[in-house]
Amino acid sequence: MANSIINSLSEIFKEVLDIQDYALQAETTPNDIPEWDSVNHLILLHAIEEHYKIKFDLAEMINFRNVGDICESIIRKTA
Repeated sequence: MANSIINSLSEIFKEVLDIQDYALQAETTPNDIPEWDSVNHLILLHAIEEHYKIKFDLAEMINFRNVGDICESIIRKTA
């Protein structure tokens, strides 16, 4: 399931950040993608919430360290 989520997130990241040919991994952090700044972080999370029809709380959003953390939260919220 995590791989299918990463594939979906990859498409969202490509669209929101306007990046191509980037292999998103669970370990990917904002430091790995220059376009993933604080403003785009909020835009990404909103797009992810819309796609999965979920809501992240503020503590989650602040504590996401990498794509894997986002995946784990999506899995918990959609299980």
